[in-house]
Amino acid sequence: MLTAAMWTLAAISTVGLIAGLRQQQSRWNVTAVFVLAFAWVVNAPSFIGAITGRFVIRYDPTVQADVRLLLDANTTVRNYLLAAITALAVGLILWALPRRPEIRSTGLLALALCLLTNISNAGIGLPVVTPGSICLVAVLVATMLLPRGRTMWLGPAVFGVTMVIASAVLAAVDPARATYLCRTDKCGPLGVLITGVTQSENALALALALSFPFVYLAFTGRVRLVLTTCVLTMIYLSGNRTALVAVVPALLLIPLLRPANETRYPAGETFGRLFIGALAVIGLALPFAPWIDQNSFTTRGYLWTVALERLSNEPWLGFGASGWARLVQEGAIGQAAIYSAHNQWIDVLYAGGIVGLALFALWLYFLVREGRTEVRVLTFVLAPALAAGITERPWSFGLPDWLTWSVLAVMLTAGRDESTAAADLEPRRRDLVKR
Repeated sequence: MLTAAMWTLAAISTVGLIAGLRQQQSRWNVTAVFVLAFAWVVNAPSFIGAITGRFVIRYDPTVQADVRLLLDANTTVRNYLLAAITALAVGLILWALPRRPEIRSTGLLALALCLLTNISNAGIGLPVVTPGSICLVAVLVATMLLPRGRTMWLGPAVFGVTMVIASAVLAAVDPARATYLCRTDKCGPLGVLITGVTQSENALALALALSFPFVYLAFTGRVRLVLTTCVLTMIYLSGNRTALVAVVPALLLIPLLRPANETRYPAGETFGRLFIGALAVIGLALPFAPWIDQNSFTTRGYLWTVALERLSNEPWLGFGASGWARLVQEGAIGQAAIYSAHNQWIDVLYAGGIVGLALFALWLYFLVREGRTEVRVLTFVLAPALAAGITERPWSFGLPDWLTWSVLAVMLTAGRDESTAAADLEPRRRDLVKR
């Protein structure tokens, strides 16, 4: 049944993507290509590890489940790919600077947070400059200068759909490399947990959840219906609950905000601001709730307790972008939690301290301020990330990981449309007015 379901999903997704690319072929621009390239570069080590089998599986007693670890060869490939995307980012910076682009507050704040969390590494004896940090600095500067607008949506949208196709094909051809046995606390509807071309069902489903709004926005008509259904289907079949819950707010916002409709909708814009604020407050407040204990939210409470207790030693600047991963070596946390504290706000607080948390809060504020003409769209795009951020960490600001492309995509969504397509429409609008 798994094989048949995966082949069917891969076939429908491929046909839908071909139709969608034909539908939107004139809307590609440099920003969309850059986001798509970066998304696959940060996911390439897991992709290569999955299709070649260059990984090992170890048992993590903290979650009582197996965890997939990439081999060192994949890390070497990652560094080469990061160097390539760094060179591309530098090239785009040199291309954009003569055009005197607007310098955006969100870009400056994201860059400041990146620099802060990497400098804070020095406090615990970890390197400040790494291939990952150099890459992310260059990518954030390029993002700050590149044209924003609706045509950018094609990049993350195509990434999400191709992730579905690649994962479904691998699961159909070699289930051993693309699936896990069910855990005692969760299982997918097909009797397995589907990891696809990522390291875990969590990684696959979260990447797809963050790409879902862009798939909806980038395509139209029946193509939109087919491709969004394929993305949602893979999220559901993966067996990951967090991503499934995270995508629900986006689904509810479609009829409420009508994000694909370009007509101004003042009531929807006000609701959007309130919605973003509510999700942000919940994400920040939950780890501090008095009823949270170590077993809350499948032991996430334990991770939050560890983070907050240790922060008493470095409250202002935190422990750096790599500080959390070091806790695995100390035996404080398990391998399954190596990438984050499983809450966006606690993760930023641990890496950058109170200063980092303030920068992140300002970044969110200026996102909404810069996106005031597109608040409904911005709310729709932010919804899965902010919902997932309550019990996960979708955005990494210190080092590039498999979800960092979403930071770029969100920043490039905020603000007025600067795309070529929008510029081309202006003369036509003026001609119509004259007539």
